[in-house]
Amino acid sequence: MSVWQAQLVVLADEVGRWLRSATNARAVTGATMLPGSTTATVLEFRVTNRSGRSFDVVAKVYDRPTSGDDAKQAVVAEARGLDLAKAAAISAPLLVAVDGTNGGVGVPVIAMTRLPGRPIVRPRPSHPGPSLQTWVEGLAAALRSIAAADVNLDALSSATSWSDPSLARPEWFADDDLWTDAVARLASGFPLMPDGFLHRDFHTLNVLWSADRVSGIVDWVHACRGPIAFDLSRCRMNIALTMGLEAADEFLRACGDIGDGYDHAWDLEFIVGIAEHSAVLLTGNGLGAELTLDSIHSLLVEASAQALRTHR
Repeated sequence: MSVWQAQLVVLADEVGRWLRSATNARAVTGATMLPGSTTATVLEFRVTNRSGRSFDVVAKVYDRPTSGDDAKQAVVAEARGLDLAKAAAISAPLLVAVDGTNGGVGVPVIAMTRLPGRPIVRPRPSHPGPSLQTWVEGLAAALRSIAAADVNLDALSSATSWSDPSLARPEWFADDDLWTDAVARLASGFPLMPDGFLHRDFHTLNVLWSADRVSGIVDWVHACRGPIAFDLSRCRMNIALTMGLEAADEFLRACGDIGDGYDHAWDLEFIVGIAEHSAVLLTGNGLGAELTLDSIHSLLVEASAQALRTHR
């Protein structure tokens, strides 16, 4: 057993004890690590309550050295996001327990019910699951359900951009003029779009599928209010990374009225925001994305050119 595996076993034992205490469970068993997270260790457990009923629980453990105080805020924010999704009848996990004080495990942790299904980041005709068209339409329908949610927007924080127009051109972005035009367009302000309820990190890794249907939406830590284009652009670009810009454009068409008036300049918010951290997108490879840094960089350059060519 490697040092990392031994540390994972210790962590799973600690989280299991905390979860048993927090839920007053009869037993907590079967710890399994789940892939896909860049900010936390994600563990799945089987919880048996006092009446003998068993159910699966997912615990997000913010044990990364870079988490710090942000992790305490993250678990509180996700607990709130899960409650908002529940109130809006959106298919999302239910909150089971949360500890942002470091008291139970030594780091912030949040536990929620395990939804059926798995993320699909690249639909394949030869594999079980949705076709490309069904996948695109399912993602669009899931996003429409969030945008249409009946929540009190005034009680939510406002979305902020994750991009910095003052960012220097990364070395891999070889076209200096294109980069200059992209950040200048971004610095000039975002095109107007209607405000609504935002997941704010809506993309293919956070949408679960069971067979050829969406079974739920996870990772609600950034839920807020703001232009729905934040969610549209993030999902569009994640689709484009694995299936190309034509599939991303088809997703936008499938979004119907919430995509009306979409300005491709919004894509630049994602592109500039991810430019310095593009390697994080390789996380999707654990779920079949089959990305390389070269393929990521090539797509982001192509999408930048499309955005500047087609923005209104």
